[in-house]
Amino acid sequence: MGNKVSIISNSKGDGTSTGAELQYRHSVLKRLNASCKELKKSVADAVMLMESTPQHLRGVGTGYLNLCACLKHGSGSEGRTHSRRQAEGGEQVALNRSIVDRQLANESYIGFQSFCDAMDDLKAGACAKFRAEIHEKLTKELGKMLADTKRALALGKKAKGSMYRFSNAAKLVSRQESAAASKGKDLSVNKSYTKAVSDRNAKEKEFTAALEVFDQHYEDVMAAAQEFCGSTTDVFLDSVVACYREIITMLDIVDTPQWSRFRSEERDMVLHQMLGVGFSESAARNQNDNRSSVTTEPKRLD
Repeated sequence: MGNKVSIISNSKGDGTSTGAELQYRHSVLKRLNASCKELKKSVADAVMLMESTPQHLRGVGTGYLNLCACLKHGSGSEGRTHSRRQAEGGEQVALNRSIVDRQLANESYIGFQSFCDAMDDLKAGACAKFRAEIHEKLTKELGKMLADTKRALALGKKAKGSMYRFSNAAKLVSRQESAAASKGKDLSVNKSYTKAVSDRNAKEKEFTAALEVFDQHYEDVMAAAQEFCGSTTDVFLDSVVACYREIITMLDIVDTPQWSRFRSEERDMVLHQMLGVGFSESAARNQNDNRSSVTTEPKRLD
């Protein structure tokens, strides 16, 4: 379809084949238009989901933050809680119960503050950049292609109307010629026939002109669609990869404290090799600079 082959030059003078090709190309444009609209919606949905990822992750971080706040402030004393039972002989015996590690709870609390702040930064940074790139390099181009396709569809509709008018005029001339032939009449002096022939020729000229214009726009639109696919596929994929890479990098950096008992040794080794950046450094930087205030503010128990 990318080659500039005219419908007219390909019709071999057969109006039937010309009409069939016109109908086919017009139907192709309808499918192309529907596909572009579907792609536009899907791209918009993908951008929205990408932007919502840090927000949802922040919601999880806020949940852990509130949980750590409960652990941090859940006891009135630093030591163990004790219970006493009556031993044999009346002796009071102390029973040790589980202890809450307040220091670990505080470290985790600070860490999840950093995590929530990092998700806010991702939404305002990497995700905003992703949206801007997709809009500038893909969505705007898709909008132009939709406009061109809509214009070509209108031209195709106009050409089809001209074709129907030409076909009806040609049928009228054909009927008059058949009737005259069966009766052996001479139509050269028949004013009605002369007028019908003139009308047919005028409508044929109109149809030919409309068909040429549509033919050119059709080829241009199909070539533009191919160019769009080739130029924007990598743009979309590269933008998605870059955005997810930012998210993964941030999640690797903002991790639980190095001394946390919840941190796996294998993960600690991987992060040390990849980044050499400890969570405690990020937590310390954010301890006095809490910016967690954008989406779901954690419950403060201080």
